[in-house]
Amino acid sequence: MNLVVSLLLIYLTEEQAFWILTVFTERILPGYYTVNMVGAMIDNHVFALMINRFMPVLGEHFNKYSIQISVACLPWFLSLYINFLPLPYALRIIDCFFMEGVKVLFQVGLALLKVNGDQILSARDDGELM
Repeated sequence: MNLVVSLLLIYLTEEQAFWILTVFTERILPGYYTVNMVGAMIDNHVFALMINRFMPVLGEHFNKYSIQISVACLPWFLSLYINFLPLPYALRIIDCFFMEGVKVLFQVGLALLKVNGDQILSARDDGELM
């Protein structure tokens, strides 16, 4: 959450950042930043199901080698891609996220997997996937 807060503080006052963060954690992504992270775990499971449905070749590859997609995707979701993409792209994703909601996290994740699909298919374990 520190990445999200630091980005908010670059563009907003402390009070504005606080209230946006409050809305963000309580309404948009409830359960993401709690002790058990139940919201993030649910979305991560939904994302894995989406991979199996929309990208069956990748889904089969992950299952064949017992690759846990959550190793890569959970940090994506928790940081809103801020730490994983160039800042201009991350800012655009955050704009879309606040306009469209959590579905943007899934759409960007699927797009990243699709663009890097050939390289991902060469991974044989979680470490290589990262």
